[in-house]
Amino acid sequence: MSDRNAIKEEAVWTPSGWNNIRVRLSLTLITIATLIFSGFSVYNYFTAKSEMEADLSRLTNFLSRQLSKSLILPMWDFSDRGIREIADSVMLEKQIFAIWVRDSDGYIIHAKIRGQEWNQTQISEKLSGKYYVKTRMLLYANKTLGSVEIWVSPEIMKQELRKDTLHMFISVVILNIALVSALFISLRQIVILPVSRIAESVRLITSGDLDISVSCERNDEIGQLAADVEFMRLAIRDLTHNLETKVMERTEQFQEARDALWGEMKLAKKIQTVLLPENPRIAEYDIAASIEPAEQIGGDYYDVISVGGCQWIVVGDVSGHGITAGLVMMMTQTAIHTMLHSNPHVSPPQLLTVMNRVIYENIRRLGVSKHMTLLALAVEKDGNFSFAGLHEDILIWRLESKKVEVIETDGMWVGLEPDISAHLSVNTFHLAPGDCMVLFTDGITEAEDEDENLFGNEQLARTVERFGNQPVSEIHENILCTLAGYEKQDDRTLFIMKRVA
Repeated sequence: MSDRNAIKEEAVWTPSGWNNIRVRLSLTLITIATLIFSGFSVYNYFTAKSEMEADLSRLTNFLSRQLSKSLILPMWDFSDRGIREIADSVMLEKQIFAIWVRDSDGYIIHAKIRGQEWNQTQISEKLSGKYYVKTRMLLYANKTLGSVEIWVSPEIMKQELRKDTLHMFISVVILNIALVSALFISLRQIVILPVSRIAESVRLITSGDLDISVSCERNDEIGQLAADVEFMRLAIRDLTHNLETKVMERTEQFQEARDALWGEMKLAKKIQTVLLPENPRIAEYDIAASIEPAEQIGGDYYDVISVGGCQWIVVGDVSGHGITAGLVMMMTQTAIHTMLHSNPHVSPPQLLTVMNRVIYENIRRLGVSKHMTLLALAVEKDGNFSFAGLHEDILIWRLESKKVEVIETDGMWVGLEPDISAHLSVNTFHLAPGDCMVLFTDGITEAEDEDENLFGNEQLARTVERFGNQPVSEIHENILCTLAGYEKQDDRTLFIMKRVA
């Protein structure tokens, strides 16, 4: 009897502290979840920081390049007002900390800097601190007009990074608590309580109470403790069958959702493709053109419009790419066609001024930060062209010299401010029979090879010179073949037109 009592007392022993499975499971789950989420948070932090720094570097290069182009005309005209207006418009980009414009002797003729309240103030002293700085020379007609120096501050990036880090930390804490709680409750209901009941039955049996059987009505791993091997096999088979059915159901649901999403993307791309000219034609000219979007939907745009006896060529590039850029592109196409159908004899600056008002307002309503380069060319008689707008340089291959002539564009980005009329002017050039015009977007010249070398304007010009005497289709094909070894990081648009009569 004493032995039976000893066995019974031993059987009712309850584990405590670290020997308690609940405590060990809780601490293990907390540790694993904390390590996983901490590692994920650190990785996201450095990834976001690296991407933001790369974005700032690209923004500095882009803004300095565009600003240097915009300042050439006012620097040539000694227009202090023009320099100030262009600098002020660029300073609307909040990440720009300072802009210095120097004359050809190196003296500062205009400077802007952010004050303590992040407002624009004048300054002429040396700056200190960590900034992304880019200096570009202002060249015109082989003459150095001066230079522009742009300072981009990482402060806004740091604020966003700190905000994202705080949000990420709070999210990690909440997810950690939620995950540990859910896992603990699930494990307690699924494992701990059933095992405790089975263990209690086992303790009763070891105490000599053989009238109480060990039973379990579940068809899973817990039920296997009270069933024979065959029953275990059947339970696993049923469980496996149910799991495969669930996986198949979820896979079908995922495929349906994926097909629906891709269907919408294909429809948007089809709409965008339909808006582009299928076989652009202008009398006395041969044309070859193409667009290669970086994503399903791109932000590049070109058009050939014949209306009211007038011929127009338009090419542009929305900042970024993807659905939003594609939407801005389609709005631009609609605005231009509407304007030209109502007044086909409008001048290029007037066309861009009216179109900019529409696009600026639409972008503001969308609540996004977008703008675009846009070049509008009116095709006139006898090979004459008039144009306006800020975009990539126009390349013209001359039959007589077999050389490429570079025509720079000027003006202001579309969608950046409500009125750009003061920045627009009419420019002209002439194509003789056999001359060839090449229009393109920066997705071509800024393509990089495996060594991160840019394709560049010079290589594009050399390619045009090499194949300029061939038909436009072969010129077009040879340029794209030369680009084959370069990574496509942005939308690519290439428009080639040769005068044949």
